[in-house]
Amino acid sequence: EGVRIDWSLISGLDGAFMLAGGLTPENLPETAPYLDKVFGFDVSGGVEDAYGDKDPEKVRRFVSVGKQVLTAAETART
Repeated sequence: EGVRIDWSLISGLDGAFMLAGGLTPENLPETAPYLDKVFGFDVSGGVEDAYGDKDPEKVRRFVSVGKQVLTAAETART
């Protein structure tokens, strides 16, 4: 699993970013405040099993949670 970074570091920067650094289905909602600066997510270790293989259920959960976070952010903007 990757090392989690302080995602708030992008708040004061110009441009759009690929967000990475310790992303998991569990902490993905914490990225919501930064979505206006994010064009994608780089997830790897956060969806792997104990052997380093991609866990299909974790991948499905990450995508599902991501859709929920995006929907909530879009609703909040309107």
